[in-house]
Amino acid sequence: LMASSSPQLQNLIYIAVGRITEDAAGNIWSLTSYEGITKFTKSGWRTFTMDDGLPGYHDMEVGPKGNLWVVYEKGVFKFDGSKCTVYGTEDGLVGCCFTAVTVDLASNLWLSYAGGLSVLPFELISSPVIRLSETCDYNRDGKIDISDVATMIFMAQYESLHGILDHNRDGRYTLADPIVLIGDIRNGTCLTGVGTISTFEDVPQLDVLKDLSPDDIDYVERILSQLELTPAEITEINMLFHGGKEKPGLPTSFSLAQNYPNPFNPLTAINFSILEGTLEHVLLKVYNLRGCLVRTLVDQRKEPGNYSVFWDGTTNDGSRVSSGVYLYRMQAGSFVQTRKMVLMK
Repeated sequence: LMASSSPQLQNLIYIAVGRITEDAAGNIWSLTSYEGITKFTKSGWRTFTMDDGLPGYHDMEVGPKGNLWVVYEKGVFKFDGSKCTVYGTEDGLVGCCFTAVTVDLASNLWLSYAGGLSVLPFELISSPVIRLSETCDYNRDGKIDISDVATMIFMAQYESLHGILDHNRDGRYTLADPIVLIGDIRNGTCLTGVGTISTFEDVPQLDVLKDLSPDDIDYVERILSQLELTPAEITEINMLFHGGKEKPGLPTSFSLAQNYPNPFNPLTAINFSILEGTLEHVLLKVYNLRGCLVRTLVDQRKEPGNYSVFWDGTTNDGSRVSSGVYLYRMQAGSFVQTRKMVLMK
């Protein structure tokens, strides 16, 4: 590269290249941890970064059928210069924080991480993969509707299921995933008629009408209330959980409920009530055990009614807090109450 007469290529002498390889089409690929992945062709070159949709890049290798495979923290993806096909824990990978990738003589992909090695068999990566996220059928009842969103929210209480709930394929589960799922259901972009998904035979089939406790239903409903459902979707949820019956009226006292779930990761709901006939300025804040303010969740006047807010384990400036016990305190007029909650990562 240093001897090249091309001004474009000469600029590369200032970049620390970590890996160079050639794909089956004769294209040259280079990788740098900070600059991204660069593809060299006969007509020129282009660099791809996370701004182009790449989930990350730690190492790369040309794998079976001459495809380029790039490893990042959460897994590995096949990249052709325009589209990423991502594989992670949803596809059988074990571990996290992957750093390197290689291909064995049987064309299996091997990924290294701090705890050892994980493998993607050639049979899996050489054929089309139908993922649960592509069908949108999260309760596996053969239908695609708002009950699948409710099921996703319920399942998200269990961190071990976050891999299969990563609907937008960004490497983690957040509230963005049910939002994207609702959009896919409304837009009709979910795969249909694919039958049983063998990759996910260990994922339980859930009937939200029979398997959820009252606390579970309350938790799911309160998160759904944040997602701007249509009137038809709200009616459908009411039918699912309450058989179409009207909910109770205004509260007769102030209250601050125990957060749910507790312990939690990554999200918990905190419910509170404002007494009928009052209009109070409500403060709801999260503190650590040293009494230092962590997050202000509510600081405004509230009409009488039942409310819920969510805490995702972050501070006011967006930093993530460590595992441990935290206090949340509500003040509304003369009403003051404090409760404990546990963030467990």
